[in-house]
Amino acid sequence: MRLLIPTVLLVITVFVVKSVAQDAPKAKLIDEFGDTYCEELTTRIQILYTQVALNPGSRAVSVITGSNRDARLKNERHLWGYIKTANYDPSFLTEIRGPTEGKVRIQYWLVPKDAEGPNISPVAWDFTLPAKDKPYYLYSDNENALCESDHQANILGEYLAANADLGGRVIIHSTSLREFIQAKKEIVERLNKAYLARIAFVRKREKYEDDVEWWLVPSQKR
Repeated sequence: MRLLIPTVLLVITVFVVKSVAQDAPKAKLIDEFGDTYCEELTTRIQILYTQVALNPGSRAVSVITGSNRDARLKNERHLWGYIKTANYDPSFLTEIRGPTEGKVRIQYWLVPKDAEGPNISPVAWDFTLPAKDKPYYLYSDNENALCESDHQANILGEYLAANADLGGRVIIHSTSLREFIQAKKEIVERLNKAYLARIAFVRKREKYEDDVEWWLVPSQKR
């Protein structure tokens, strides 16, 4: 009988530990898709934030992977752009920059309260560019677009950090000098101040659908 009690206690302890482990909250993959466009992405982000709202204390994780750097960065810009446009709380979402192999894939994870995030190690994306004596066009944006925001300024800073021989050129389309000065001021506030001396601002009087163009240019031609 003396041996029976410790054995029973051991069995109960193992059962409880297994039960707790099985019931522990885990991150759940709720969406996965390839390279997409703004309008489709907005719907997916709405669903993601709805899931966060329905699960108090939870958070979201976005994972972007793939070999096409331009496509990865486009989806990243659109993600943060729509979150800003929709006035969602950006602190509810964490982005993981994932491996740079294969086709572009985006995953959305729901992480319940007290749960660990997905077991995906972040990767330092390479922003270095081959030597070139002509400007690199990065992207343009429309200030009224659903998926554009100040994330362009962050990415420009990452390119400048990785390419000491390049400077930035920001072309602002504006019909008045006052409009240009205001737009420049707003962009400067978002830029990494360490790179301001390497960035030139240019005004174009023509008014296009895309209000701002972002370029990288050889420093001597900036």
